Amino acid sequence: MGLLFQARYSSQTTLDSLDWGHLSEDGERAVDERVAVLEFELRKARETIQGLRTNLTQATEPAPCVEKEETNQSAVVASLSSIRPHEKRTLNFLINEYLVTSSYKLTAITFADENDDQDFEHWDDVGLNTGRPPNLVQLLRESGHSAAQLKSCSSQTENNSQQQVTRLEADIEKLQDELNEIRSSFEAQERELQKLRRRTSTPRITLPTSPQKQHSH
Repeated sequence: MGLLFQARYSSQTTLDSLDWGHLSEDGERAVDERVAVLEFELRKARETIQGLRTNLTQATEPAPCVEKEETNQSAVVASLSSIRPHEKRTLNFLINEYLVTSSYKLTAITFADENDDQDFEHWDDVGLNTGRPPNLVQLLRESGHSAAQLKSCSSQTENNSQQQVTRLEADIEKLQDELNEIRSSFEAQERELQKLRRRTSTPRITLPTSPQKQHSH
């Protein structure tokens, strides 16, 4: 029995000697630091997602269309006015070739008469150092193929950005769960500290000492 009381007294003394304020401050400081780190990571992840969404929106927006016909006509006129002589001769040759092969004979004759300074029978008349391009139909098909490739690349970029957004959103969810778990753990530790404080604040029971027996010699 004496040993039991001695053990309890020793345990009580140990509890009394603990600096609850210091322990509480250390725990709160550690939790606050971890919470601050998690909140910073959450904020940066949200900023990254916002930036990705902005870029994704801009990438998927259609190119602005020019509504005024005058503007379109001005652009066409400006483009044609800047055409180089060898470019004009190349286009004339390809257009005449298309008209002839497509049986637009009268139109081909008229076109040749309007460009009588050019020989449509020989490509060398265009320029000896100018490579002959494919016919107009082939140029049209290649242009469409290039546009399809650009669209495919744009679609792939959009998919990659969307996948990155999805991964970041999953990371944010994990960080939020970890933050909630830390806060819950901190609250549980606070409750445990409160219990220990109440135990140490209860009055101690002092056991009466029994009178020592006198031994006769």
